[in-house]
Amino acid sequence: NMCSGSDLDGDQYHIIWDKKLIPARTDKPAMYIPPEPVREQHDQLGGIMRFFVDFMKNDHVGLIAHAHIAWADMNKELGARDPRCLKLAELHSIAVDFAKTGRPATVTNNLRPDKYPDFMEKYGTSYVSTRAMGVMYRAVREVPDSARIVPQIDNDMHVEGYEDYLEEARVTLEHYETRLRGLMDEYGVHDEGQLLSGHIVKFIRMNHRNKKGEKE
Repeated sequence: NMCSGSDLDGDQYHIIWDKKLIPARTDKPAMYIPPEPVREQHDQLGGIMRFFVDFMKNDHVGLIAHAHIAWADMNKELGARDPRCLKLAELHSIAVDFAKTGRPATVTNNLRPDKYPDFMEKYGTSYVSTRAMGVMYRAVREVPDSARIVPQIDNDMHVEGYEDYLEEARVTLEHYETRLRGLMDEYGVHDEGQLLSGHIVKFIRMNHRNKKGEKE
């Protein structure tokens, strides 16, 4: 399925005719047979409570998806064909169906990356990715100095030994700037105060389908 399992119930498609972007190689889709659902005899309310707790403990969809991206980025030759990625793809299908089957996906330690590419913004555990995603990520992060947050230093807040924390404060500020700009760009908010207060005069929902293209 070249459309990744999509259907025609309103899904939107972006068609690119540039031959340079056509993959030189394609792979057969993986075969996935969902496991048999767990069937238990229990009281209705108690069963719901136990399932809810079990789901919260074993919902690994996000962990699996992020690990897949990281391993694919680190393996420059195989990419998503890395054996760990193939195993994670299998586990992802199991994890997605967990709410229906009651059978969780088990993520072993060897499938958990100890570092992530910078474009994933995993604070404190990242490396500079040389793949396309990393190059594009750093390109869009480059903003003129006039758009950066200029910290206002209050001399009355200085305490003895504050110099020891300047580097940590600088890293924290850069992380804050990155997340703030991401949210402002996503929702079309141009004022930091509006974003922090929650009182947004007007914003554009960029991450939801909007058939008429109207502002919300």
